[in-house]
Amino acid sequence: VAETGTSAVRGLLNWQVSNSTDAARLTMRKDRGTVVGTPAVVTTSDKMGMIMAEGYDGSAYRESASIEFGTSGTIGTNRVPSYIALSTSTDAAPSVLTEAVRIDNQQRVGIGTNNPVSKLHITGLSNTVASSVKLQGSIYSGINFQSDDANTDNRNWQTLTNSNNLGSFGILQSN
Repeated sequence: VAETGTSAVRGLLNWQVSNSTDAARLTMRKDRGTVVGTPAVVTTSDKMGMIMAEGYDGSAYRESASIEFGTSGTIGTNRVPSYIALSTSTDAAPSVLTEAVRIDNQQRVGIGTNNPVSKLHITGLSNTVASSVKLQGSIYSGINFQSDDANTDNRNWQTLTNSNNLGSFGILQSN
């Protein structure tokens, strides 16, 4: 703790001073042992560490956001596959801590899903609420979908719109 006054900004400081590429780090460890110094192997779905933010609502501190580090996949000698999950609290009463983004052990990113099946997997809130992705550029914005599946003849689909909102829209399909 750098400052204990009531109006100063305070927090934790971890400082690396060296002429190298090493960095300061925060390490959180997890094992399933029951005695310090006698570690036991973690299992899939164990939480290895968490950074939690809580806010006071007038009667109690409530979990409001978190970053969770957990295990997933097959644990073995020299490997502990993992995931990172980012969660935020809803505006419901009471607030519910809800996972928003996950990076899994295959480096797939899920937004709105904790089980991504592609490099970027975006899921809407429900079947009645549409998901959307916004790309913004200086002149043209667009998104390019490409299939590398041999069964689709490597087709490409591209959408383009201009940024001055004149209503131009194009879809290009090519092999």
